[in-house]
Amino acid sequence: MKIQQLRRKGIDLWSTQEPGLDEAQVAHRRAEATLLENTYHNLYWFGCMMDTELSVLRKYDAVIGDEDADLTNQLLSAHRAHSLRNETDGFAGMSSTGGATPQKPLRKIWDEVIPANSQRNRHTFATSWPCSEADAKRTLAYATPIKVLLFRHVGRLQSSYWRQASSEQIERQIAHVLSVVRHWDATFAPFFASCIAHHAELPPAIQSWHVITATKWNLAAILLV
Repeated sequence: MKIQQLRRKGIDLWSTQEPGLDEAQVAHRRAEATLLENTYHNLYWFGCMMDTELSVLRKYDAVIGDEDADLTNQLLSAHRAHSLRNETDGFAGMSSTGGATPQKPLRKIWDEVIPANSQRNRHTFATSWPCSEADAKRTLAYATPIKVLLFRHVGRLQSSYWRQASSEQIERQIAHVLSVVRHWDATFAPFFASCIAHHAELPPAIQSWHVITATKWNLAAILLV
C-alpha cells in the first residue's frame, strides 16, 4: 500500500533514473528491483505448479492455461529477457525440417524454457550419492520443474481425451509426454535411485526433498498409465 501511494506521487523506489543518485544508490535499487522481480516470478511459478498438479488430480483443465504461463520480453527486465533468449534459442530454434526459425519475443514455459534449461545444465547434475549437498540441491531444483512438466502433459492428454480430439493429436501428445519420461530416466532417475538406497545418510533437507519430488513424479506416471 505504501509503495502504491508513493508511485501515485511519482516516486518509484526502484527507479535508477532519478536525478541525484550516486553509484551505490543505483546499485542498491537495481538489487532491490531484481529481488522484487524474482519474488513475483517465484510466486507465479508456485501458483502454476500447484494449479497444474491439482488440475490433473481433480480432472479439470488448469486455471492458468498454457498461453497465460508463456513468458514475453515485456514481462522481464532487459537483462533477464536477453538471458532467456540465450538459454532457449538452441532448443526452440530448430524446426521440424532441421533449420533455424526466427527469434520470437514469446517463450513457451512448458515446451521450451523448462526442457531447454534442463538439457543445457544436465552436465552439472549429480548422478549418485555421495556428492556435495550443493550439487544434490541443484539436481533436485532442476528435477522439480520436470516433474511439473509431466503433470502438465498428462493434463493436456486428459483434456484431449475428454474433448474427443483426433487420434493424430493424441498420439503427438503421447510422444511428447514419453519424451519427458525418457529425459527423466536418463538425467534424474539414477540420482533418485541412489538417494533411496542411501536415504539414511542424506542431510535432512535432501531426504524430504527427494521423497516429495519422487513421490509426485511416480504419481504422475501412474496417472499417465
